[in-house]
Amino acid sequence: MLIYSKTNMPTRLLLCLSYVFVVFSNPPACSGIDQPYRSESDAIIDTIIDFTDFTHGSVQDWLHNKGFELQKDTRNAGKIALTAGEQGMVIHAKKQAFGLVMNKGMDIRKYRFIKIDWGIIQYPENASWEHKRKNEALSVMVFFGYEKIDSGSIFIPDTPYFLSLFLGPDEVLQKAYSAKFFKGSGRWVCLGNPRPGTTIRSEFDLLDAYRRLFGKVDTPIISAIAVSIDTSNSGNNGRATSFIKMIQISENK
Repeated sequence: MLIYSKTNMPTRLLLCLSYVFVVFSNPPACSGIDQPYRSESDAIIDTIIDFTDFTHGSVQDWLHNKGFELQKDTRNAGKIALTAGEQGMVIHAKKQAFGLVMNKGMDIRKYRFIKIDWGIIQYPENASWEHKRKNEALSVMVFFGYEKIDSGSIFIPDTPYFLSLFLGPDEVLQKAYSAKFFKGSGRWVCLGNPRPGTTIRSEFDLLDAYRRLFGKVDTPIISAIAVSIDTSNSGNNGRATSFIKMIQISENK
């Protein structure tokens, strides 16, 4: 069943993000994204990342061919298991963990909206940004440009602007949450509260959110996208499972 939902830190997470953002020191040379749809004029209309086309072999190799790298606990099969099939890419945290699957070479210059087909199988126990328990079973992080913004701490590297779009059990839809650090560069936005086992499609105006939340008027490139899971402070030993089928970035709805 497909339900459509249209929607306009803890310390360990912050340290993990600090590690991740080091990759933005220099712009990458290639995108590594799936083949986009093109018009007759060869102008890129949509960028499609399809997570349902796995057939056989290594999931890590399949992701690598799409331009994605495993970061943090996704490299540790004892903490996070990655599988793929008709349900898309399934991310299973076996214990408290923080991990990302990251493509840091997107280089998308024409865009406005993002669509994501995804869902939750098991939420992390007690996780809720609304109640200050800042974990999530699944988020899609979108990074804008390469300009580094003050993190708020001399011990945490500065970062580009980013939006972390996530699914949660009881968070307010479209509400932009902030963490203790990255107040100037990052926002976490809930796009859905799906029932476990349900696939939803979330639609979100990326460009409007970037400009509105950060007080900007420009249109920076989308420099990277990451799919992440964070159960580093969750109950039930951090166990959680989620899946993602597709990410689409386009100029039009």
